[in-house]
Amino acid sequence: MRASIGQRLRYRLENFMSRGGKAVFLSLTLLFFLALVVILLVRLFALHGGTDAGAALGDTWKVLTQLIDTGTVTTEENAVERIVGTVATILGVVIFSMLIAFITTRLDQILYNLRRGKSRVIESGHTLILGWSDRVVDVVRELIIANESQSRAVIVILADVDKELMDDVIHARLPDTRTTRVVVRSGCPSSLRDLARVNAAGARSAIVLATCSEYASAADKEVSDTLSIKIILALQAMWLPGENFPVIAEIYDAAKRDLVNADESGKVLSIDSWDIMGRLFAQTSLTSGLEIVYSEMLSFDGCELYFYKADWHGVRFGDLPGHFRDGVPLAIHEPASGAITTKPSRDHVMADSEEIIVLAQDDSTLRFSRKKLYSAAACTRIENHRLQTRRRILVLGWHPIGNVVVREYAGYLAAGSSITIVHRSPDEALEAFVHSMADGLLEITLESGDPRQVDVLQGLDPFGYDTILILSQDAGQFDAEKVDGDTLMILLILRRLAVCLERSARKTTILTQVFNSENQELLTRTDADDFIISNRLITMMLAQLSEQPGIKRFYDDLFSEEGSEIYIKPAGLYFGSLPVTKSFIEIMACADARDEICLGWRIGSLRRDSTRNFGVTLDPPKTQTVTLTEDDFLVVLAEDAG
Repeated sequence: MRASIGQRLRYRLENFMSRGGKAVFLSLTLLFFLALVVILLVRLFALHGGTDAGAALGDTWKVLTQLIDTGTVTTEENAVERIVGTVATILGVVIFSMLIAFITTRLDQILYNLRRGKSRVIESGHTLILGWSDRVVDVVRELIIANESQSRAVIVILADVDKELMDDVIHARLPDTRTTRVVVRSGCPSSLRDLARVNAAGARSAIVLATCSEYASAADKEVSDTLSIKIILALQAMWLPGENFPVIAEIYDAAKRDLVNADESGKVLSIDSWDIMGRLFAQTSLTSGLEIVYSEMLSFDGCELYFYKADWHGVRFGDLPGHFRDGVPLAIHEPASGAITTKPSRDHVMADSEEIIVLAQDDSTLRFSRKKLYSAAACTRIENHRLQTRRRILVLGWHPIGNVVVREYAGYLAAGSSITIVHRSPDEALEAFVHSMADGLLEITLESGDPRQVDVLQGLDPFGYDTILILSQDAGQFDAEKVDGDTLMILLILRRLAVCLERSARKTTILTQVFNSENQELLTRTDADDFIISNRLITMMLAQLSEQPGIKRFYDDLFSEEGSEIYIKPAGLYFGSLPVTKSFIEIMACADARDEICLGWRIGSLRRDSTRNFGVTLDPPKTQTVTLTEDDFLVVLAEDAG
């Protein structure tokens, strides 16, 4: 059936109007000028016969004012002029009402898009955070600290979350962003269009956050991993030739994580939060104060790890500390191969192609001096060793992270050590794990009981153990706040039971896993050995890897049971008699005599003083002296705890 002319005109008009606001505005403008021309012609022919060219200019102005100003009413007595003026006024009201309505609608849409974060980000060299989770505030906090040396740093967050909600959270929890501006945009992090809107191609680095926590269900983790991989592929598509920026991602599934880490560019890294936290749990539970050391190393506040390269002029690695006013060299990095050697031989001669990984107060204070600045007399090796003793460990609750912790214990604890696991409803998976570990060197037992009950905890004689670990009380609980609530309850009961003991006499170390960093205030009393903020440690690592992705290999070695690790050892292992007063460079020489690297010290009398970092001092000035007693410790990088 052939369409009529009216149908064709209507069809084309609909297509034209569907093009959006510009088409509507153009249509209203054309309608206005069409009305102006028609009314002007009617007026000219009705009043002047259409032949008076001199009257055309005046009539044009009259019609224009009648259309534009609806309050303009003709005062002429001529009926035709009154009719024409009235029609012009009515048309002006209609046309300008539509135009005002259009402008109002467009303005509302513009303001709505601004509130929703739909505008383009004109930044470069910014840190890009993709996704939104309970980690985002801690990541931003660490990056703000890292950016303090920059005058105009920028962090851009892109997430499929309402912009106003994200702005409210950031402003409420981080009211002072110092020298950093935080820009928030709402959109899909895996969309090329949205990534272009936040100028992903011009970013300095990108952090891809998981959309769920470690306590989420397997299905939620699967969705999170799939989205993370899509985001990584989208970012790789945004890379400019020769300008690949680091991408750090949270991925739960091991197979997907291996796939991501196999990226040929070497700029894409993924981390396993549970594996890292399990290792940290095991190490910190066996070494009092180690959590404070790791917190400072992983944070941008205090000492940090840096890559540093110089013309070494054949200096030996063991002599490097004396050539730096600030800094403790810990490892060697070969940029060509990416290989990292933690605590190399002190006789290793530095090649100019190599760089070091150094613990220092700030990268601006790092400067290699060809001339030796500090020296200390060689120390006699003291053949004192800390005997590895059997330890009793109590685990309250259970979660898959416990699998990592117990396996790590198998490599650290002396034969005959025991682990008691107490859970209110042990499942088959937990029973199977305990059975699989029973043939090893550790004695592992599983008991049924609810640690949230006072009588259950009291019956366990908890302070007869060397270490207490508090994990999740419900393996099916996916609410991190609920998990923290159970943890806080158990910790309060333990502290209540400890009231009957002298505080100084309690030797049991209590470690709790907390996911909401705001709950730190509820846990931090006066003892650094009573808590570990897992979520914050992971966010610290994410932020640090975004600045220095190459440091991941060093952490992989440091957190592994094989090779060298950080220990806090009694000062008596290094000196023939105590007390002794030494400078830091002299203490480093005494640690070097035992083939160890000293990072600092811990004063035992300050272990409960939060204002003094619980007694831990890392990378002090080389000439700073300290008096060490039998209650004090050295923080060292060593191959074993002996």
